[in-house]
Amino acid sequence: MALSSQFSLSVELTRLIPFAPLARATTKGFLDLLRELQSSGVDVVTEEDLSLIFGRNRIDPNFERTFRTAVRQSVIHQVQGIAELVLEAGAGPTVRRSLKEPIYFSTIVQLSLLTWTHELTSLARSLAQTLERRARESEKYERPPRYDPLKGTLRAVREQTSGFMWELILSAVNTKLADIIGHINFYEARPIPLPVFQVLLDGFTAVQHLPETTLLRIKTLTGIPTIVVWAHHVLGLSVVVESHSCKIKFGEEVESVYIICDLDPSTSPTAALLNETNDLLFQVSDSSDDAILEPACRHSVLGYGLRILEYDRYSTDVRKGLIDVVLHSCLALVHSEHTANATTLDPCYRGSTIYPTDRRLLVISKLLFPGHEDQLDQAYDSSEHPCLAGSNWAMDLLPPVFVSYLQEHKYRLGLMEITLRLSYLLLILSVTENIESLPAFSIEYDYLRKELWENFHLPNAHEAFEAMTRLILGRDPHIPGFEKAAVISAWGWSICTSSIIGDDPSQFRPGLAVFKAFR
Repeated sequence: MALSSQFSLSVELTRLIPFAPLARATTKGFLDLLRELQSSGVDVVTEEDLSLIFGRNRIDPNFERTFRTAVRQSVIHQVQGIAELVLEAGAGPTVRRSLKEPIYFSTIVQLSLLTWTHELTSLARSLAQTLERRARESEKYERPPRYDPLKGTLRAVREQTSGFMWELILSAVNTKLADIIGHINFYEARPIPLPVFQVLLDGFTAVQHLPETTLLRIKTLTGIPTIVVWAHHVLGLSVVVESHSCKIKFGEEVESVYIICDLDPSTSPTAALLNETNDLLFQVSDSSDDAILEPACRHSVLGYGLRILEYDRYSTDVRKGLIDVVLHSCLALVHSEHTANATTLDPCYRGSTIYPTDRRLLVISKLLFPGHEDQLDQAYDSSEHPCLAGSNWAMDLLPPVFVSYLQEHKYRLGLMEITLRLSYLLLILSVTENIESLPAFSIEYDYLRKELWENFHLPNAHEAFEAMTRLILGRDPHIPGFEKAAVISAWGWSICTSSIIGDDPSQFRPGLAVFKAFR
């Protein structure tokens, strides 16, 4: 028999699972903890409410060890001794507490995954709506967490767990599911539809603690990679994903989660919890007022260029040709501008215009395109560097496969735009001190202002810092007046202008080492 509401299911699970909030004591140590949590942006009551839901789930032991190792370190940078400006990255008070308490650890791990795969504002809004619906189903309404404190808590979790590379697991799952969801963009495939998300909040707990008598059945087009990582990798559940053409299983045990990939985008996603005889216990379907979970489109600088090319599905030969053009164009532009404007060969800086060295451009290009080191070395050694300015290329010097694509393919303008964007990004990263030692540095996909890369040119100091700021902040609401900021922090990463790094800012010539990256 179906339960009358999701709240009824939640109540039954609470009775089944030995779980209770931690005892509270008004001791000095506890008050100090509260101050630390609040100073990091966490709403303490909201975190407690979330732990009552997510903390019921057991984290897979192997995954737990990996995650603990990745997030337990905290790094402190003293940016400038005089100003006493300190940047802290890694484990903050929320994560440090979770490493000691299994309930909070389980909560933080799952929220970390959700904040990596979903845009923060939409995740907070969707979670608030879901918790409100669950609360209204109860006999005694208790006010659930609201949007603002939820967003602050989710942001704190995201910042403090940024050291874990969720992208590696998601990419591996995406590759395994290529025959099923290969036609969907890998970012657009990640957001979980709200009705499915609502069922998972209690459904995962049910199938984990009652594996012989419950089964989660999900029918959806999107959210599959995220659900697989959440269920299989994080919680240790076996998952089956089925389409009209094949069936793929994650795990060796009998499946606890069965996902049907519905290729019809007009079909509404659904999720249901079934008993051992396939009778319906609980189900949620979509509603017209459902909040929409949106993807977080980010990638580490390591492999960022390759991810852009994978996104647009160019052939291997065209990708190789484009990689050559990106490096060639930046080298030629720097040479041309420096020859025309610089009065001396040393140190390749003049005024606010930045002239990164050839070797620096090569190093950063290898960061953007890992696996193509030999090809880039050959391109670097070439004496012919076709210059790219706007849409005007020296066509006779471009790789033949690249020219052929531009001339024959109906999407040639798209290829030109990608080349311009990646070339400008190469210039931006080349003036970011220390970026090559931070391969996991996370930046937003496609968040450079078009007017910057469309008119391909060497960036001045202001343009470079603004562009990097937008890449870090992405779709997060921008800080008022951020254009005048000297330090920007987001997603656990920071950049600051060189003028506040050294002991004596007057020693810095205009344009020299625009900014430095930190974690």
